[in-house]
Amino acid sequence: MKTKNIEDVGRIFYGIAITGIGVLHFIFKGFRGLITAIQPEKPETISVIIYIFGLYLIISGILIVLGRKLKTTSIILAYVFILFLLFGHLPRRLVDGPQYLGNWTNALKLSSFIGGAFLVSATSTEKITNNFISKLAGLAPYGKYFFCIMLIVFGIDHFVYVDFVSGLVPKWIPFPIFWSYFTGVALLGAGLSILINFKLKTIFRLAAIMLFIWLVTIHLVLAIKYPHWNDGENITACFQCLAFTGMALLISASAYRK
Repeated sequence: MKTKNIEDVGRIFYGIAITGIGVLHFIFKGFRGLITAIQPEKPETISVIIYIFGLYLIISGILIVLGRKLKTTSIILAYVFILFLLFGHLPRRLVDGPQYLGNWTNALKLSSFIGGAFLVSATSTEKITNNFISKLAGLAPYGKYFFCIMLIVFGIDHFVYVDFVSGLVPKWIPFPIFWSYFTGVALLGAGLSILINFKLKTIFRLAAIMLFIWLVTIHLVLAIKYPHWNDGENITACFQCLAFTGMALLISASAYRK
């Protein structure tokens, strides 16, 4: 597959994920857990705000899929997510106890979505005429590092929470403990390869394949079996995994360009 095709698939995967998460704001109550850790006690009282945000995600996702206003759309999206990370997830994590890795799951996922938006912006040759947006784009070259942090921490999680992770391995696959450790090493290796800039083309093609397999064999199965669990968290996980697959493809394609 040509580099441009890999890049387009990665961008489309990310855009579909953003659109899907936006749609879920119309189906389930409140913001998605990925977006913020601070939920309103009565989400129905601010349903208009939630719907407007969901619509914003849908429009942004569609523009990313279509490749329209790509740089501006993705840069603004990245900073919207940064605001939710700074004022939603981080305060709650500091209150609940920053020492527990498991508590950081959604914050790290949102951080990777920030990185994904920056990675998408880097695929566009669009010239930004707005000086403010142009300055905001200064973080775009560091998009892969936002993803890197999540990969490394999630890799460590596979060793710290091995019983939980092994329970996610489909029953028809033997040796779940082995696969928990193996995939933990794979996540750690992928994250470290970003830090040392080592064979990103190959490693992130393989990472994309691994993530897509997880999407089909784990997240999609759970979403079909238990669609309403925890207000649609299994469906959200499908879109998250699709976005991560897209990010891996974007990193691989960017390494080819260089």
